[in-house]
Amino acid sequence: LKPSAGQTDWSLVVVSACMATRRITPSKSAKTASCFTAQPSSAIQKISDAVCAVRSSGLVACWGANQRGQLGDLSVSDSGTPVLVSGVTRAVNVEASPLSGACPFTCAQSGTQLIQCWGCNRDGQVGDGDPEEYSLRAEPVNGVPTGMDIRPDNLAPKALTVGADFACALETRVFDDVAQCWGRDGTPMGCGDGAVCEAYDVQLPNPQSVVAGGSNICAVSDGDLYCVGFDSFGQLGNGPATGAALIGSPAQADPSFEYEQVAVGEATLCAILGPAHNGAVACWGLNIEGQVGDGTTAGSRNRPQVVAGTTNAVDVCVADGHACAVLGDGTARCWGRGNSGQLGNGGTAS
Repeated sequence: LKPSAGQTDWSLVVVSACMATRRITPSKSAKTASCFTAQPSSAIQKISDAVCAVRSSGLVACWGANQRGQLGDLSVSDSGTPVLVSGVTRAVNVEASPLSGACPFTCAQSGTQLIQCWGCNRDGQVGDGDPEEYSLRAEPVNGVPTGMDIRPDNLAPKALTVGADFACALETRVFDDVAQCWGRDGTPMGCGDGAVCEAYDVQLPNPQSVVAGGSNICAVSDGDLYCVGFDSFGQLGNGPATGAALIGSPAQADPSFEYEQVAVGEATLCAILGPAHNGAVACWGLNIEGQVGDGTTAGSRNRPQVVAGTTNAVDVCVADGHACAVLGDGTARCWGRGNSGQLGNGGTAS
C-alpha cells in the first residue's frame, strides 16, 4: 500500500479478500480474524474493487470503483486516489461486504457509538429506511419506520460485522448483549419488509462476539458456538446438512469442542478451538477446494474437522476457496484453493 502524498496516517485498511475480518492491533497477543497485514498494522480485505481505510484522525477514506456509491463521496465516479467518505467522523472501525457480494456496501463504527453505512442499498443494507438503490454518503443505521434508533438509551454498539448483503452490530443492553442486524430480506436477518428492513434482534444466546459472512452469522458464547443462516453445506456445524436455505433459530455447533474465535466465509466456517485441542483450527461446510483442511475435497463437512498443523493458532480467516491461520510462533498456514498462489508457498497447487 503506497499512500498518496501527505496521507501517511492510516490506522485501518479494509478490502474484501477475507469474509470475516477484525482490526489488527499492534499487540502480538491480540486475537483477530484477518488474512493479511499491511504496514504499519492493518486488516486488509477487498470489496468489489474498492478499498476503505480509517485514518488516525477518525475520518474514513476510500478509493477504487464507485458504481454503487461504495466510496461514499457523494458521487458514482471511480477514484484512483483516496477520497473522504461524507458524513463520517471519529471512526474506529470500518467493515465491507465480501467480494462475492453483488451489492457492495460499507459500514463504519465511530467512537460515539454511531454506526453508519453507505453504498449499495438494494436490500436495505444501509439501514436508514430509505428504499433508494444506493446511498452516496454515510447514513446512520436506524429502525425506520418505527423511529427506533439502533442506539436508544439502553444500547451501545461495541462491535460491527458485515455479510454479503446484511450487517450486524453487537449491542450492550442493560441486562445482556444482543446481536442486532439489518439488510436483505431472506437472509438470517431478513425482517419481512424488503428494502426498508429495520434493524432488529437476532436471537443468539448471550453473544460475546459476533461474526457475519456469506449468509450466516455466528456468535461465541462461553466457549459454545451458535449460528443462524443457511445450512445447505452443513454451515451450522451440528450434523447432517438440512439443505435449508434459512435456519432462523440459533443452532449450536458440535458441542464436543470449545470455541474461542470464529471466521465465517461464503459457505465454509473455521474456528480456533480451546485448550483441550491446543488452540488448533477446525473448519466445516463447503469443501470442494479442500478449504476445510481435512486432506480431502469431499463436497462438504457438516461437523468441525481439526486442521493438522494449526495448534496454538491466534488468528484465522476464510476467503474464497481457501483459509489461513496465523500461529503463535508468527508463522502462517493456508489450505484450499491455490491456483493463483493463494497459499503463499510458491506454487499453484491446491
